[in-house]
Amino acid sequence: MDTNNYLPEEPEKRRVIMVLSRQELNQLEIDAESDNSARELLLNRQVSLLDDSAKDDSYLIKKLRNSGLLNPGTILIQSPYDPSDYAEASNASYNFAQAKCINFTNLCGLLGAKKITVEHMEMKSSDGETKISGNVDTPVGKGNGEVESKVWGEMLKKISIEEEYDPSEPNIEEARSYLMENQWLSDPHMKGLIFKREKGIRIKKHKFVLSLTEESQKNLKVAFSLNLPQNPSIPIVGKLNANLEQTKKETFDFSLEINVEFW
Repeated sequence: MDTNNYLPEEPEKRRVIMVLSRQELNQLEIDAESDNSARELLLNRQVSLLDDSAKDDSYLIKKLRNSGLLNPGTILIQSPYDPSDYAEASNASYNFAQAKCINFTNLCGLLGAKKITVEHMEMKSSDGETKISGNVDTPVGKGNGEVESKVWGEMLKKISIEEEYDPSEPNIEEARSYLMENQWLSDPHMKGLIFKREKGIRIKKHKFVLSLTEESQKNLKVAFSLNLPQNPSIPIVGKLNANLEQTKKETFDFSLEINVEFW
């Protein structure tokens, strides 16, 4: 892990960024001599520690600073679609779900879609239990607890996937390039749509379930697995622990049942 004033170029080494002050970073290095959790944090190959006053003028650090994300005590999660894009842990699921919706509608536009509609949304816990499901305007919940209702409402603010398009020919090369650019080449639905349109298969309607959170959960789990030190000499770490625990409670799996129509 890097505790200097720059971030590693390799995206896999900064799936999570923890922003601390120079004093807190120095104390963490001292604690690592006798505290296993501090040592593990320093050696974690997927997490980068960053000085909040980092002087490096790289594109990434400038982007984080201009986005107001370089505040001590902030845990940042890397976007699964753009390794230079980050969100605070508490907002990661929502922001990246929004990014996925945007990517999806853009791709459908490139493939000559006519209309995209959402027929159903579902929210599940990590153990697969459905918490809330149904039409986005008339959800049905099991217990409909305060946390679940809050998370459902926050997700609704972020997703917008109802779109209609004028007639157009599919642009296969642009669509494939867009998939690659947004690290979405492994998605079977997207590849399947491109294949059908490329081969001239006259598909009129394609209905499937799109996960909004599958990709973002991978980087969030890196943050949730951290065993942060409990040393009172770094009080902000206690705050980080509390924030991560709260974020974990508010993290659910979301999926949309989507209908894509073509001309």
